[in-house]
This record gives sequence, structure tokens and C-alpha cells, in this order.
Amino acid sequence: MKAPGHQEETAVEEAAGIEALPFPESLCHRCTAMRQVATKTSSFLMCTALPVKYPRQPVARCPAFTARGER
Repeated sequence: MKAPGHQEETAVEEAAGIEALPFPESLCHRCTAMRQVATKTSSFLMCTALPVKYPRQPVARCPAFTARGER
């Protein structure tokens, strides 16, 4: 079941040309090692710092996490 207002937010994002982030709560979105891989029908978060390139989402803790801008 979708949260109230979800359809309206999606419509606004689509109208603005903004793609919704997959797993927005994931720590990966704030990490320098994350790369988003998108196909026509799917979107994945790839990690360039871990041996497991596609970690199970959403990620809450990660030993390889480096915040963007902390380098």
C-alpha cells in the first residue's frame, strides 16, 4: 500500500523530469563509492568499495562508508 500523497509526489517528480531515488533511506546515497545503475525497467545502487558490488538495500551501516565531501 502506498502512503497518502505518494502518487501526487511521483507525478510532480515526473513532470519536473526528476527520477526518484531507489531506496532513498539508504546510506549509499551519501557515500562517495555509490554509483547508480539504471536500465529501462530497473535501478540499482552499485558500490565501488565493497567486494559485494550490489549490497542488499537499504543499507543502514557500512564499513566502507565515506561521506561525500569528506575526502
